[in-house]
Amino acid sequence: MVRRGLDDKIFDAVNTIIMLVVLVVVLYPLYFVIIASISEPYEVVRGNVVLLPRGFTIESYQHVLRNSDVWIGYRNSLFYTVSGTALSLVLTITSAYALSKKKLPGRFFLTWVFLFIMYFNGGLIPTYMLVRSIGLLNHRLTLTILGAFSVWNFIVTRTYFQTSIPEEICESAEIDGANVWQCVFKITFPQLKSTVIILLLLALGGMFRGDFGMFYQLVGSNAILLNTTDIIDTFIFRSLRSTADMGMTAAAGVFQSVLCFITVLTANYVVKKIDPDYSLF
Repeated sequence: MVRRGLDDKIFDAVNTIIMLVVLVVVLYPLYFVIIASISEPYEVVRGNVVLLPRGFTIESYQHVLRNSDVWIGYRNSLFYTVSGTALSLVLTITSAYALSKKKLPGRFFLTWVFLFIMYFNGGLIPTYMLVRSIGLLNHRLTLTILGAFSVWNFIVTRTYFQTSIPEEICESAEIDGANVWQCVFKITFPQLKSTVIILLLLALGGMFRGDFGMFYQLVGSNAILLNTTDIIDTFIFRSLRSTADMGMTAAAGVFQSVLCFITVLTANYVVKKIDPDYSLF
């Protein structure tokens, strides 16, 4: 047995302290949102809520649950989650499959284009101008389309195609008389269960919390179309701006996190019922 010296013990102690500090920095904002949601709003605004709730109350949650705008936001969030996830899976799998083929013309160039847009983009104003020019300003499809493609998910899926599904399998099937579509739907896609499930759960978690920059694409000459475009994020923003009620906005944030967690749990439950081998837990 190797004896640990003083240097090793000091190293472990320093690492432990650093990890504890990081843990506090990460967890405290989450903890603060919870205690702020059950504290008196004026105590939160005055900065008296630091470690423990002050003036315990659940009125913020009651107000959130009674507010019809919250349920409209949840309905719209769920719609964008389902539609955005479905579109994301289709775009990710098809593009990854195509660019995993070495015979595809311009494959190297297209791959670098994807990598470039992963790190660089035009920004808010060019995106707004593009959305307006193609007629999607103040349109429900805007929130679904703008966040539908993830370059990171594309890279993961393309790597899976290249490493786990040898091209020799499809070549053998083609020799036996199978066409391209039969290779895709009978050989390639059936082996994608685990990847599709991972992408599905990642997309669900990501789409439920919309990219706030997209909401600027919904403001043209008219007001925001709240009935079809308002989600919980925008409700929180509007509530904080109009009422400055920190307790209610914190409660709405907690409520959103709970709904997101329930959505992911439900998706995992459905996956487990279909095939237990591919569920996360």
